[in-house]
Amino acid sequence: MPLASHVRAKQVRLAKDLAGNTARVTLPLRVQNRVLVLDGKSAAHVDLPQPLKEFTVECWVRGKAPRRTSVVFATGYPGQGFSLFWSSSQSRVPYAEWYAEKSGRLALSVRKAWKWEEWTHVALCFDGKRMRFYVGGSLQGMMEVAENVKPSRTGLFIGAQPGAKSGFVGAIDELRVSKVCRYTRGFSPAKFLKADDDTIILLRFDTREGDRFPDVSAGKHPAAAIGDARLAEEGR
Repeated sequence: MPLASHVRAKQVRLAKDLAGNTARVTLPLRVQNRVLVLDGKSAAHVDLPQPLKEFTVECWVRGKAPRRTSVVFATGYPGQGFSLFWSSSQSRVPYAEWYAEKSGRLALSVRKAWKWEEWTHVALCFDGKRMRFYVGGSLQGMMEVAENVKPSRTGLFIGAQPGAKSGFVGAIDELRVSKVCRYTRGFSPAKFLKADDDTIILLRFDTREGDRFPDVSAGKHPAAAIGDARLAEEGR
């Protein structure tokens, strides 16, 4: 999306007309669109302010072909919470997994190989009864799960998982956590996500304040940088 469409503020400049008269002119202030860039050893972490009994976690992602399965996002260690992975170059598919309180590990994956180098929207949604996994707005799988996801207290890791051998290599943008299941059928992913009453966290990764990436939702829960997590300008 062109940067000109990502407008959040205005600036005032002084200009002169053909007669030499000075006038104040208000122009849109274009804000650079940046993305979170990770090198497989870096990540970001954000605390979750409430248990996620129903949720949608979504983001835009562009990766590089990993030698091992790498983590896009995860809540907690293996054996709890939920995670989304980008699998090794052999299978080339993203997949989601979670741990139900009674059934243990469950998983959903895409139907075909995916291109890492293309920006792709991914989303994992749970409505308390069904888990849905979307890639590019297309429903890749759904599973009936009438039990809670096993809780985790470690918050949300972006680009990593505690105990995992390989972190994510590539870029992540527009990560949103919602307290509802937003999608029940195919949809056209928005380039820039909005914060509303159902939004818990929205990380645009456009700015950095010290070692923190601001949360633009009403909750204001910033993510902390881990390692050499950095921002880079990206037109997307």
